[in-house]
Amino acid sequence: MEGSRKPRISVLMPAYNVEKYIAASLDSLLQQTYQDFEIVVVNDGSTDQTGSILESYRKRDPRVRVIHQENQGISVTRNRTLELAEGEYITFIDSDDTVKPEYLEKLYETALEKDADMVFCPYYGFLEEKGTFQMPLLEDGYLTKEFTGEELYHIAYIPVNTYEVVSAVIWGKLLKRSLLDGIVFPAGKVHEDNFTTYKIYLKANRIIYYNEALYMYRKRAGSIVTGAWSRERIRNCYEFHEERMALLAAAGIPVSQDQIADYQRILRTTMKIALENGYATEYQWIKQKLDFMNFMRSKNNLS
Repeated sequence: MEGSRKPRISVLMPAYNVEKYIAASLDSLLQQTYQDFEIVVVNDGSTDQTGSILESYRKRDPRVRVIHQENQGISVTRNRTLELAEGEYITFIDSDDTVKPEYLEKLYETALEKDADMVFCPYYGFLEEKGTFQMPLLEDGYLTKEFTGEELYHIAYIPVNTYEVVSAVIWGKLLKRSLLDGIVFPAGKVHEDNFTTYKIYLKANRIIYYNEALYMYRKRAGSIVTGAWSRERIRNCYEFHEERMALLAAAGIPVSQDQIADYQRILRTTMKIALENGYATEYQWIKQKLDFMNFMRSKNNLS
């Protein structure tokens, strides 16, 4: 960056106790073929060597901005990175993940060429315990596919299709900064992306799916995604569906039968998990929801 000119892209990265991974993540960004960007890293009270590693990168490259804070959780940390971002475009990268060298270039050039509010791509997973890669199933015959925000929203959460695998997460996407105006990640929620990405979709006019896996998602044992099911995690899994359907209904956007079916599927899944974990209160609460829903649908002659 020359002088005080703002970077075109802000790469936003929350970091917490990732001393084993943060260097690889930052290296993959600094090796990008497109270079007009900043990296905003907020160290969320790490107790390992994450902070010192970040400081070494900050001293090495002026594009790396590092902020240290007391531990406040992923949502507060994401919000902080967003407050500090100076770029016209935003992309979130998790601090244990990496991206291919062409990640920024391909998504940014596509955004300009297609006049898109968002460009997103599939990912390939690295299963840490097994040391193996999990490759995505890509459709043949095209490089990009265009959607309106509502079109993508109505198919993104239907399991399983090409887009569902990257629908809820905030990473793996290049977004116009303006799309995130008024968007706040909810503090204290597990899977905080679920409560935000659908709103971003619906705010967008044009979204482009770039049909190439450019993001590497590390699946770690003991992470939130692979870890044990807490009561909070169970609640959050169905609460986001309820919030989403309530907000859309209030905004006059019809809730599709596919979305209702997905909500029922989540209720059945979390009820089973609650039972397996001995969470009697959560089990009874979810069962009550399903029983009431089934009763009302039967009463109104709905299948």
